[in-house]
Amino acid sequence: MQKHLFKWFSGGSAASLALLASPLTTITSPVYASDFLEEVVVTARKREESVQDTPIAISAFTGEGLELRGVDDLSGLNNFAPNLVLRQSPNNSGVTNAAVYIRGIGQNDFTPVSDPGVGIYVDGVYLGRSVGAVLDLVDVERVEVLRGPQGTLFGRNTIGGAVSLTSKTPAEEFGGKIDVKVGTDDRRDIKASFDLPISDTLLTRISLASFQQDGYVTRVGDGKDLGDDNTKAARFTALWLASDDLKITVSGDYSKDDENGPALVLTGMEPLNFGAAVGGPPSQVLWQNTINSGVAGPPNACFLPANLNNPGCFNQRYIQSAGGNKNFGTDPTESDLESWGLSATFDWNITDDLTFKSITAYREFDGFFSNDNDGGPQRVSLLIDIFEHEQFSQEFQLLGNAFDDRLKWILGVYYFEEEGLNFNPVRFANVHIQSGGLFDSDS
Repeated sequence: MQKHLFKWFSGGSAASLALLASPLTTITSPVYASDFLEEVVVTARKREESVQDTPIAISAFTGEGLELRGVDDLSGLNNFAPNLVLRQSPNNSGVTNAAVYIRGIGQNDFTPVSDPGVGIYVDGVYLGRSVGAVLDLVDVERVEVLRGPQGTLFGRNTIGGAVSLTSKTPAEEFGGKIDVKVGTDDRRDIKASFDLPISDTLLTRISLASFQQDGYVTRVGDGKDLGDDNTKAARFTALWLASDDLKITVSGDYSKDDENGPALVLTGMEPLNFGAAVGGPPSQVLWQNTINSGVAGPPNACFLPANLNNPGCFNQRYIQSAGGNKNFGTDPTESDLESWGLSATFDWNITDDLTFKSITAYREFDGFFSNDNDGGPQRVSLLIDIFEHEQFSQEFQLLGNAFDDRLKWILGVYYFEEEGLNFNPVRFANVHIQSGGLFDSDS
């Protein structure tokens, strides 16, 4: 996909523009790669330390570094983090979830009765479900990929590893940045972030984003474009520097996806499966072309040239050749997901060697997904997913140093609860079924 990039900066960009306008500086001393290496501070062990001093398998990326690499969401880490597979994986009903694997351990399904093998964390808050977890990287300070089991510090949900995002904190001075990207298929991405300090001790930051792009498969019946992107997101952060030893951070985020579902074309069908005598139950195509179509003759009559354009037949006229981009479905197809969350973090330096931290968070999302899975105007199969989820978590940490920093210890207590529902109606030509139900979990 070809992209054209235009950017507008305000605030801190003035110095950069001035530097570009000045004469080139002659470099008389040798230049080494280490001169360009910026120290990256991580919290992989629940305390701030240099990534070079952290004795675990970790890859850390700054927000600026990811932006220079053209990474817009978490799935872009695939190209840079060793042993990581992270992709956006829509299922048959159109639910878009994060399929994350580290060293081969992970989960592709989003079922609520099975926890992901790799935990995703945003500012220390665990995301209990993988639905919608391919997060857009808006206002990110850094991303850490921790390889291998992280159960000691991150809990039971990290048998493969953890992906931890840290958001940018509000700055002490007013400033902002707007980023605009345009490209093929009418792509229009807009991101804006502004620092709005209210006083010397109360700092705020607001971020807004819009991602839009047309799909690349067209539904002939209603003109909908499948595979499109239509996302709105917002985030607000307030930092209160209550004292030299106490700071309180409150943040909230909201996102809304309102899309037409995954791009899908019909590439083939099995018309001649007549039942158990030939190795399986009668196919839905057979049912549609005999009982529902009303066409007389042999079971494969709908595939004869005389019935090629018969409106009751589900046949080869809907099959797309390589490179085809037309879908003939008429059942509802949509992918709607609305999510939001609130969190409050207290950092209290009790003494120079003792720190207390509290992270309280609440999150929820509501999703409705439907997909005309057969790609034709007749009802062969329609898959629906209804997914609602609420979670609350509370974490307390007590960190200390002793014996002139020769001993560093941490004591933690963590509580997590979630509840929700996931219903999966499936409507075939000859029968309707439904699976799923309510779920409730405490940890």
